[in-house]
Amino acid sequence: MSLSEFSLASLVIVVWLYYQDKLDISVKIVNHALDGICVTDVNGIIQSVNPAYTKITGYSQQEVVGKTPSVLQSGEHDNEFYKKMWYSLKTEGIWKGYIWNKRKNNEIYKEWLTITAIKDDAG
Repeated sequence: MSLSEFSLASLVIVVWLYYQDKLDISVKIVNHALDGICVTDVNGIIQSVNPAYTKITGYSQQEVVGKTPSVLQSGEHDNEFYKKMWYSLKTEGIWKGYIWNKRKNNEIYKEWLTITAIKDDAG
């Protein structure tokens, strides 16, 4: 009986280590990307950003986690612009185009932005 419990525990550890390794690789890819990456939850709340995001916007991860990407909103776009953006994202799963955003130092800049909805197995 002890041997079967040990085998089960070993299997769980091996599976956990396998997925942990995959997660570590994904984190390294995101952290070394030259493009700014912002990950939000389904409600649009920022969960993490990569170092390139901080370099581009001036906001650290600690300053934006728990907030929405509207921290970058420049005021250059009207509500209709954002309605079309979110409609495209919800219906097609992607939006891309130029947008005027604002850095932490209040400098307004134009950027090419791609927003992609990434779904898990539950949708």
